[in-house]
Amino acid sequence: MPYELLLTDQPESVLARLPAHLLNVVEKHLSLLAEHPATLSRPVVSPPYPPGGQMYYFKHVDTEGTAHHFTVLFHYASDEATLVITGVSYLPGPMPGDP
Repeated sequence: MPYELLLTDQPESVLARLPAHLLNVVEKHLSLLAEHPATLSRPVVSPPYPPGGQMYYFKHVDTEGTAHHFTVLFHYASDEATLVITGVSYLPGPMPGDP
């Protein structure tokens, strides 16, 4: 059974600014995260991130060949049935080390 997702203000704000085709991609990945958070994420490193959280990174390459990089920060809620999404970062274009 997948976890429920609770998005805080910061991720809501980032998602509201995404183009529709990228929003669909992110929603798909958030659904995957809700089903498999332990296998898709790793613990964050503090600093720079707040301690005690998890990080999920994914990349989407669109039909024009542009890479879109996403990092989702979250933690498990005390009810053990909810993932609290505390941050989403989005960077378009190549990252250092990308071919």
